Amino acid sequence: MNSSKIGFQKITIKIQGGLGNQLFQFFAALKIALDSNKTLNLDTSTYGLYSNSQNHEIPYLLKYSEIGSNFQVSKRFPRIRREVHKEISRLPVQLRNTLGYFQDHELMNISKSRTNIYLDGYYQDLTLLPPFHVIDDYLQLNSSNYNSILGEIELIREIQPILLHVRRGDYLTKSATYHELTQNYYAAGIRYLESILGKREVWLISDDPKGALDLLGSEYAVDKVLGPIASIDPDQYLEIMSHCKGIVTANSTFSWWGAYLGYGRGNTKAVVMPSSFRQIETISQYKTLGVNGWHILDAKGDSI
Repeated sequence: MNSSKIGFQKITIKIQGGLGNQLFQFFAALKIALDSNKTLNLDTSTYGLYSNSQNHEIPYLLKYSEIGSNFQVSKRFPRIRREVHKEISRLPVQLRNTLGYFQDHELMNISKSRTNIYLDGYYQDLTLLPPFHVIDDYLQLNSSNYNSILGEIELIREIQPILLHVRRGDYLTKSATYHELTQNYYAAGIRYLESILGKREVWLISDDPKGALDLLGSEYAVDKVLGPIASIDPDQYLEIMSHCKGIVTANSTFSWWGAYLGYGRGNTKAVVMPSSFRQIETISQYKTLGVNGWHILDAKGDSI
């Protein structure tokens, strides 16, 4: 992207959802900012607007010191501006892009904007991310947060387990949007990882450990269960996940980031990922987020 031909001076990204969504939003915007040599602003005003927001939906990405201290953060957005954005979002694509407003699948038009731009989407696509070394630099925990989970990390380094991530909680209440991965998916994932890594301990991370254990059944014993622990934040859980030898992810962007960090850092040697995250997808998630070398299974455990 040739910055001399770009009309906008500032990029604002709307940060929304849980940590997995936040990271896709931030890094997509960061890549544009770096390529165009423009400033980046983080709009976190969504948090606190809705009384039914879930506990995990706070801007945890700001806990990474390289993010929270290096970018302007707008915790409040004037109501009139939110209303203007709402109206702009209803306009035809070409018109709203001309006005500097971009949703998912519209970033190819960004160089045509002649005004400061506002990004309002999820941008869950590998091609929109900066190089891994840039991502890794930003996702280093500060020493206090890292040291508080050092015991778990050292144990993982010693045992090198296979990790299962099972997300249930909010997915069970949104079954029309998210499908529940089956026992066969996780069993097939474990079998695949053991074929690559050999027999080893199986660990579990879940927001509903009892429900997850019931789902997994007795075919494979779970040797250790992690979470949820109130003293451990999502950014710390991602760090813990990234040290596991093999990971079977859930249909979750949070899960994806744990595996992506571990794989990129060389800690995680094999990953199993579901082919789709939602009941209905225009493009199957594995086509935009499947990392070269990862093994893809459908929700029933069949290879894609």
